[in-house]
Amino acid sequence: MKEHIELSDWREHERQAELDWIDQNQDALVEIALVELDEQGRGLVLVKTNEYTESLGHPMSFLPQSVVEELEVEEPIQHVREYDPQQEIVVMLAKSNGIERTYKIQTDQLDG
Repeated sequence: MKEHIELSDWREHERQAELDWIDQNQDALVEIALVELDEQGRGLVLVKTNEYTESLGHPMSFLPQSVVEELEVEEPIQHVREYDPQQEIVVMLAKSNGIERTYKIQTDQLDG
């Protein structure tokens, strides 16, 4: 039982660290989401946390809904289908261990 609690604590700690990183980088994430929403429609901002350069940080790109649907992974598909582009963005973090985490983030930086 103790291992289960420790694993749960570790997952929550990792989740909170990811949300903190998203919050700290929200300006760049929102900018990409807004530009690409106008050009490509709904989608998500992909952050390759498994790559990093001193000058550019983690690479960020946009995946339109059609590409997200091709991933055949339910959580990002659902987030992209359901988010409100006037109040939210969807961010996917690609991690070095092959895990991808997707968050639907409420932001006050979007102008409807």
